Amino acid sequence: MGRRKSRKKPPSKAKDTGLPAIFDCPFCVHTGSVECKIDRKRGEADILCKVCDAKWKTTHVTELSKPCDVFNDWIDSCDAENRGEEYGDEQYEAYGEGQEFENEYPEEEEGSEEQ
Repeated sequence: MGRRKSRKKPPSKAKDTGLPAIFDCPFCVHTGSVECKIDRKRGEADILCKVCDAKWKTTHVTELSKPCDVFNDWIDSCDAENRGEEYGDEQYEAYGEGQEFENEYPEEEEGSEEQ
């Protein structure tokens, strides 16, 4: 008598790791200490560092927003504040209305070039 053929198992699908929801704090530089929570019903997102209690809240959350988008908005607002600029509603309103942002790097005048 012969032996029965064994069936091969189908290959397992690769697991999608997705985008991270826990980040490194830019203030206290602890790894994995910043957590982002998104409340889509209210349209709000909160970011909190568990070590230094750095907090940030935004109301510009859409259906497509991910925790990494909210974290990047926080970093952008910190950079804007360090440069002495405002980061907030006016940028979102200008973007939503189809207006262009102001040019950060204005073209130099032809007469002011150094040689």
